[in-house]
Amino acid sequence: MYRTFDEMWQGWTKNLYLLYGGDRSRMLKEVASLWLLDALPYVVFVASATWFALAPTGYAGILLAVGLFVLTLDREWSYGQALARLGFDPALANYQPVALLCWGR
Repeated sequence: MYRTFDEMWQGWTKNLYLLYGGDRSRMLKEVASLWLLDALPYVVFVASATWFALAPTGYAGILLAVGLFVLTLDREWSYGQALARLGFDPALANYQPVALLCWGR
């Protein structure tokens, strides 16, 4: 349907807005939720792992990094299960972080 990323971006931007009935506040709430539940754990995991590597903080830093890593794996697994229920390959969930960057832009 789309031959270039720009075509895809234009088409999805228009259609996703309509998906929310043209309700900007509803769409912004969804984007905020995605950023909070999906993007923030990745970012904080990388930051905490880097912080721990540069300045070891004991068990608290390790627990934070491991907890966030498990949270991101769980979210990705859940997304893969949702894709499978819709008839898609669950491995496509691996692209979720990149898709999130495009969606939340």
